Amino acid sequence: MTRSLTIITAAAAFVAMAATAHADPIEGMWKTGDDVLLQVSACGGSFCVDVADGQYVGKRSGKLKLEDGKYTGTLKQFSTGISFTGEATLAGNTMSLVARKFGIVVKRDTWRRQ
Repeated sequence: MTRSLTIITAAAAFVAMAATAHADPIEGMWKTGDDVLLQVSACGGSFCVDVADGQYVGKRSGKLKLEDGKYTGTLKQFSTGISFTGEATLAGNTMSLVARKFGIVVKRDTWRRQ
């Protein structure tokens, strides 16, 4: 009985470590330059960006997809109602974003991992 319990415990620990090892670096909680808390999580081959606090909590802000070492996609800024296309790059616990409207850079932002 003790041996079975040890094997089950070890297997559960291995599964938990494997799941953590495969998490993408972009996943987690991020604070924008405007102090909005966002949750980035895997969803259908992309990464969903959802507002995690404040007036717009629970709303989907956008989706990003990893392509050629950069995350690209669309994001919506709820305070202005404007959607942007753009790209994000990671460096440790910071994410640098460049937002474009009609191909023109309209905003740059830095998110910090929480």
